[in-house]
Amino acid sequence: MTIIRARHLATMKGPVIEDGCVIVDAGRVVQVGATSVVRPGRIDEEIDGVLMPGLMNRHTHLELTNVPRPTTPPATFQDWIAWLGPAIRGDPESFDARRGDAVRAGIAQCIRFGVTEVWDISQNVEIVRPILASAPIRSTSFGECLGIGERRGRFDVLMRQAMDESLANERMRIGVSPHAPYTVDERGYAMVLQGTAHGGIPVMTHLAETEDEGRFLLDHSGAFGGLYASLGIDAGPAPAFSEGPIAWLRAIGGAASGIIAAHVNYASDEDINHLSAMKAHVVWCPRTHTYFGHPPHRWREMQRAGIKVSIGTDSCASSPDLNIVDDLRLVHEQSRDVPVEEIWSLCAGSLEGGVPGDYVSFPTRSGEPLCEILESPGLLPDGVWVDGARQTP
Repeated sequence: MTIIRARHLATMKGPVIEDGCVIVDAGRVVQVGATSVVRPGRIDEEIDGVLMPGLMNRHTHLELTNVPRPTTPPATFQDWIAWLGPAIRGDPESFDARRGDAVRAGIAQCIRFGVTEVWDISQNVEIVRPILASAPIRSTSFGECLGIGERRGRFDVLMRQAMDESLANERMRIGVSPHAPYTVDERGYAMVLQGTAHGGIPVMTHLAETEDEGRFLLDHSGAFGGLYASLGIDAGPAPAFSEGPIAWLRAIGGAASGIIAAHVNYASDEDINHLSAMKAHVVWCPRTHTYFGHPPHRWREMQRAGIKVSIGTDSCASSPDLNIVDDLRLVHEQSRDVPVEEIWSLCAGSLEGGVPGDYVSFPTRSGEPLCEILESPGLLPDGVWVDGARQTP
């Protein structure tokens, strides 16, 4: 049993507690509260700051940690995709080693920035999953599947790899990620949704990330159609769907699926209704959103419609790093009318009896530690614990 006392304790289940205490046994939280109420018999560790739940980065690509984004954003999202492919591939002989190094570097960044759980998307699960399975943080490893038209066979191979649960354990669970409506056809999405419907396997897809997805679904024209043409790839017949990617996903089988939708940078009122009907979980990436110059995100309207909204960093190919708190700081800067507790809820769990002992400490000095962290650029955690054990990058 371990007993930690903190100058401030932010449980995310109520007001910040001054002089708080957490008792952890066998890796799980047993009791939290004011020290005067808990009245522990001893103190094993003192935190001169705030102790709070571990943070969750719910959308990233760890295998791209060593692919830094261009300093100047490409003119279009499609230009960025065209840049990304060669940047990832590099020397074929060192590909596996570079991807493994990137994943390990990404995990180290997660710990450095207070993240105790990461939702990672990878096309190379045979490289990534052995590393995540033994990592000191929690993860969901989403195997990414893509391939349409003449490349449809690639999708089937990637899906088989994505569905392999052989390495899953208490800290790493398996998920599947049909990439996006411009790289996965109706049959591909149906295969994933049907294949995961009864096994409790989560599904994440990139959805409405750009305005161009609707044009592609209509007639394979627009920027994505041009990208396929420039690469000499036959994308096959277009769905001829005119209502956009969110309505399309619902129409082809996403209804009430609980799908996790990454980005959703473009959503009409009707789209928000569709997302609510699908019981979707939207994961917005604030700094990546800003990098590409998208219009203001409608995350507050989504929340009011009953949609769960979280944040992620996306990869280092579109974000400066994996510092999820810097994404929160941007949200705070853009949404001064939103209480800081609500902003923290976008990436923090809770500290209460029965939950895993995953928590983080920051060296705060004021009586409002949650606000202080958001308004102190560069302030980093000085302690990270998973299952009650302190972790180091």
